[in-house]
Amino acid sequence: MKSEPSKGTGIFSESYAEDKRMREVRIGRILSVRSVFLPSKIPESCNKTCANILFIHGSCATSRQWNRLVSQLDSMLLLSNNGKKAVGTFGCFLFDQLGCGESKHPAENWNAYSALELLMDLQSITRSILNSYDNVPLFLVAHSYGVSQAIQLIDTLSPSEEVKVKGMVLIGGGLKGGPSTLTQDGGHWIFRYIPTFLLRYMQPSLSRKFVQSAILDKELQQSHLEASNANDMAICKAFYRQQKYATIEEALKLKNVPALVIHGKEDKILPLNVGEHLHNSLPNSEFFAVNDASHQVFEEKYVEVASKIMKFINSQMDV
Repeated sequence: MKSEPSKGTGIFSESYAEDKRMREVRIGRILSVRSVFLPSKIPESCNKTCANILFIHGSCATSRQWNRLVSQLDSMLLLSNNGKKAVGTFGCFLFDQLGCGESKHPAENWNAYSALELLMDLQSITRSILNSYDNVPLFLVAHSYGVSQAIQLIDTLSPSEEVKVKGMVLIGGGLKGGPSTLTQDGGHWIFRYIPTFLLRYMQPSLSRKFVQSAILDKELQQSHLEASNANDMAICKAFYRQQKYATIEEALKLKNVPALVIHGKEDKILPLNVGEHLHNSLPNSEFFAVNDASHQVFEEKYVEVASKIMKFINSQMDV
């Protein structure tokens, strides 16, 4: 029987097997959350978690998008152990934001999808992890609009909490006031001016256009098309209309949290110069541009991205 770490009292179950449950992260806020401990084949003597990673998906997406990346991280850890006893595990924590994936919620509850409410969910999840694992470093991996949420999250943490966040990996994101008009509050103009019933009629064509811009890989395009068409357009409207992107000023505050900025060179949603602007606005960051990849770079080029993430995490744990 495998050894397990000490049981925590937070939102996430602490088990070596994947744990996926609906959890009340705050009063009235029930989300689909899951935890996976890597590597998947763990020696019986291993009972130490050496690092935790919290994954934050983008707007109206789901945590399933991280599956390829998490699987590749698992493969890398298994290979590095090479049959030897692991010195510790990596905890991967994933969740579907309200109204996304399996985190169902009434579409008519407009205020539930405000930027502040979503940020408070992220705060609760982050603090649950920090409180459940004493002296275990936490890393944030965020994509697209999740990048703004990660930056804003750091600004809300206490000094004793912030010091436990050893680094952020910011993928395909941008800042308000940057080179793209898409990184502005209130989302795309169609969500401001087109009524919901027309958005529902337009959804198949909107999904197709988005997927073709966000992903170069044809196989991935199909799975994302199905996921995009499953979104409730009333929820999308409530979410995008209340979006609040992180500002340059907020990014400049992150002097104590190192960042790795990753961007696809062929990103047709947020072009490469948006990622470069984010990198230049952060006081402590490095930049990695990935060839032949668009907005979903961490799915299209998951081997390269996983390798870069693992190198970054290891470098910060050695500090």
